Amino acid sequence: MREVYRSSSLRPFAVSFTFVDAVVLIEASQGLSGKHIAPALAIAMIVASTMGVIWSWLVFVRMGVVTSNEGIVVRNWLRNYSIPWDEVQCFKFGEQVRGLSVREELASPYLQPYVLLKSGRHRVLSGLQISRIYRNRNRSDVQSMLDSLEKERSLHDRSGGQPT
Repeated sequence: MREVYRSSSLRPFAVSFTFVDAVVLIEASQGLSGKHIAPALAIAMIVASTMGVIWSWLVFVRMGVVTSNEGIVVRNWLRNYSIPWDEVQCFKFGEQVRGLSVREELASPYLQPYVLLKSGRHRVLSGLQISRIYRNRNRSDVQSMLDSLEKERSLHDRSGGQPT
């Protein structure tokens, strides 16, 4: 059975990113006629903002965790990680994870969920990250997703890879 888990803040973030890019596009289109900015800069801004919109919708909307009978696929900013169920130890928030890097410690571990692997490594679950707005409500939503992922993991763990 395939399930998709993702933060509720990803789509609004993509929409707001698109809005900012639209403003840049409007300003840049006026630059094509020589108003405000040089035409060459306007073309560069149009290309960059168009690529930004495409990137935001391809990345932000796809981020999350996808489960299957074989394991999970963690879809983060730039990479996807396929992790078989038998390698997954548990799902936790960053303040419960030991061995975080300095960068991870500075990135608000309270807000960031991780999948811990039996090898002792961990992977960040960027697509489930808590928004800084409505933090408590979002944390409980993400905690319920982590609980569901943990339940799925335990089903696969008990049944040797296949859910019962």
